[in-house]
Amino acid sequence: MDLKIVAVCIVLSCGALIVEARTVFSSRYSSPFRHEHQNSLSPLPFNNGDGRPDLKKDWVKAHHELGGTTVVAGSRLELQCDAVGGPMPQVEWFKRRLAVTRGLEEDNKIRGFGLGKVVTRYIVDCVTPEHEGEYSCQAVSGGKRFATESSLVVVEGAESELLNSGDCPTQVAPRFIMFSPMTLQDIGNNVRVPCRAHGLPRPRIFWTKDGKLVENPRFKFHEEGDMEIESIQWEDMGTYTCVAENPLGKESTSTFIYPMSTKE
Repeated sequence: MDLKIVAVCIVLSCGALIVEARTVFSSRYSSPFRHEHQNSLSPLPFNNGDGRPDLKKDWVKAHHELGGTTVVAGSRLELQCDAVGGPMPQVEWFKRRLAVTRGLEEDNKIRGFGLGKVVTRYIVDCVTPEHEGEYSCQAVSGGKRFATESSLVVVEGAESELLNSGDCPTQVAPRFIMFSPMTLQDIGNNVRVPCRAHGLPRPRIFWTKDGKLVENPRFKFHEEGDMEIESIQWEDMGTYTCVAENPLGKESTSTFIYPMSTKE
């Protein structure tokens, strides 16, 4: 039977961390898998014959607001796609078959069972008629791929009027174009948490935890803003804040990182 993971939920309640994954077999059989007050994943009573629990199979889902979008030439266009999957999804926006955003690159150092939610935005600060067309979102997790339905973007206004008016901004406050609200990974494995921002001038990106800059020899910070943790440990669990700033403003977003143990 085909396995579909339809929900992954992380809840902090009364100081207890609850990790719940709900699995459904062909809409005929459902099995809640839930652990409270502990950092472990116990073996599940089902698999697809290769000895690996179904919960650890590659899977991915993505969605964005459907329907048409009408924007005026010279104004701002923003499309958002949310994806969740295991391993951490690579998410891109496409205009017809051409990618217009860059997803999270595959990293051979990232191994093990992981789950993550990724939000990707396609942002155009000064729309022109060439931005009109059909857009869709595609998410890839391991060997699984999910593509959303297309949405039509219609641009109103003449390009010549736009160029004469000089309304296109030369400076723009930071806006996140990729981030992960939630990341889970096996203890001992590496994990890369995306955080990328758009702005003019280019925003400076840094990470904090409990109001302090993250400074740890196992933590690496990539030029585009991503944070990579080498050999994630239980003490790395918590909420991390990614901050993007330039002279026009500052924006922040939070990521909850949960290290998991696979010991029975």
